[in-house]
Amino acid sequence: MASLTREFKTKLMCFSLNCSDKTQSVKDQVKFSNKIFLPPNVLHEIKDQEFPMYFNLKNTDNQLSAVCAVQEFSSAPGVMFCPWRIMEMLGIVEGHYIELSLCFPPKGDYVKFRLHESAFAELSNPKVVLEKGINKHYPVLSKGETIAIEYLDKTWLIDVVETKPADVIQILNVDLNVDFDTPIDYVEPPPKLKSPEPVANVVFNNENKPLQRPNLEKFKKNNAFVPFSGKGNTLGST
Repeated sequence: MASLTREFKTKLMCFSLNCSDKTQSVKDQVKFSNKIFLPPNVLHEIKDQEFPMYFNLKNTDNQLSAVCAVQEFSSAPGVMFCPWRIMEMLGIVEGHYIELSLCFPPKGDYVKFRLHESAFAELSNPKVVLEKGINKHYPVLSKGETIAIEYLDKTWLIDVVETKPADVIQILNVDLNVDFDTPIDYVEPPPKLKSPEPVANVVFNNENKPLQRPNLEKFKKNNAFVPFSGKGNTLGST
């Protein structure tokens, strides 16, 4: 979990964005993100802290937690708003009280993703889609969470399998080495059937003795291609 370097803790009543007075454009902007809306008094209590700020949200009933960034300090006193997917991660419903604490995740240098659908790798430029989606909506990543990126009227789910140097990392203005695990829906291609050995032709010499012609050299097998795999990708700031 991200380290806590200053003791700030409070409890807020949590609601989804649909319960807020935000415009539809604002709701759509943060629908697929890990950004939250907090009351102004929280900012006043920690006003000496630098931006961006990150908070750990904890459901004390089941001990589930999530680290989020702040979109605005504009909600009503005692109330916070967050995307519904964050509430699902925490196992809460509208009006549930959440323990909120300030946290300071380190800058990340490595992350491994796992696509839910191999089709994402077949987009015209999947690396750019992923980079833009993460840089815009997910300034902090946590090992074990599933993020959602909306593209071409479709929601693409991507697991965060591994993060370094900690289980929670911030990714703003960093060079992030990206690796990919095998997609969840990937199916191993059936093994190629071995070609039967060609039957050697038989010819006879003048003494009617059979002569064997040498077999043709066997072809080498090609390695199966696994879509969207391998290291060397980099996500930087945009």
